[in-house]
Amino acid sequence: MPISQSIWNDQKYPHLTGEAQLAWFFLFTHPRHTQIGIFKAALAGLYEEINVNGWWTQAQFVSAISLLEQEELVAIDRKNLLIAFPKFYSSGNTQNFPRNSNQLIFALRQFSGLPPCELLNQCLESFFLVVKQQHKRFGKQFLEQFESCSSNSSANSQPNCPCLCIVFLNSLLRLLDGKVPEVEQREHPWPKDLKLTDALIAVGKGFKINPHAEFQKAKDWCLANDRRYSDYEAFLRNWFRRAAEGRKK
Repeated sequence: MPISQSIWNDQKYPHLTGEAQLAWFFLFTHPRHTQIGIFKAALAGLYEEINVNGWWTQAQFVSAISLLEQEELVAIDRKNLLIAFPKFYSSGNTQNFPRNSNQLIFALRQFSGLPPCELLNQCLESFFLVVKQQHKRFGKQFLEQFESCSSNSSANSQPNCPCLCIVFLNSLLRLLDGKVPEVEQREHPWPKDLKLTDALIAVGKGFKINPHAEFQKAKDWCLANDRRYSDYEAFLRNWFRRAAEGRKK
């Protein structure tokens, strides 16, 4: 998941404690966090993952998460095990938004796989607002379908229905089902132009391993064994984690 350098110009993030900054970075780059700004995970399990290097205490993790919630940099539904980023689809921010209709439908189906609740509803509201603003990416026909679903969902729901966006989501998916193919996640060989990004270097250093050395090992292993992946950034994050676990043993 790409992170914009503008995060250092944010009004809140640069002033967080180091532990809170690392906790936010860990959550934002977590393999379960895809393109919709919300994912399902238990905080207890996330603590076990971030503490792979052994220097976190549970109290430190809880304090860091609480600070992120207090500053509204993350929102958490502990009952439904959901973690969301309120600014993911903020006004004017289209960096994380799907680039085409295939990616849009893929995002909608990811939303539909999460438990209905108020937090999911809030994320959908932000998402649908950007959909309407960026409708030219998807064409006039899609906008007409979008508006039709919006009207039908509103007409068939009770006033002030807290799940209106979820009703809208399901209506939209039913209308578009079979008309726009789901984006394919094809596995492919190690890309010739794949480079070690600053974000991956930070992940490697967070695990206290040499990211450059492990990057080369991962590359050699993939090429030697003809291993293929659809998401090499996620593969490398997992490789770094396993390298840290192996060294710890």
